[in-house]
Amino acid sequence: SRILRHSDHDLSAEFGQVRLHIPLTTNPQVDFQVNDTNVAMTPGECWYLRLADPHSVDNRGKVERIHLVSDVQVNAWLADVLICAAQDCPT
Repeated sequence: SRILRHSDHDLSAEFGQVRLHIPLTTNPQVDFQVNDTNVAMTPGECWYLRLADPHSVDNRGKVERIHLVSDVQVNAWLADVLICAAQDCPT
């Protein structure tokens, strides 16, 4: 399947709400683009993507792409996690 390029203007940490992606199944033929850059997500990871930016997805493979997706309010804990991840803090 394919989701055409679009922006979700209210989904970014600075606006207080984010969408988290946890891939359950995927394949190498999935082309998930954010700002014209491919994002390769692996099952079991948890991803925050700034979806207020232009993004699209195209599954060109034969295996379904299944993600657990959750829209969440940004609280102090999540803000700290996102800041640390962006700065590559030690865990």
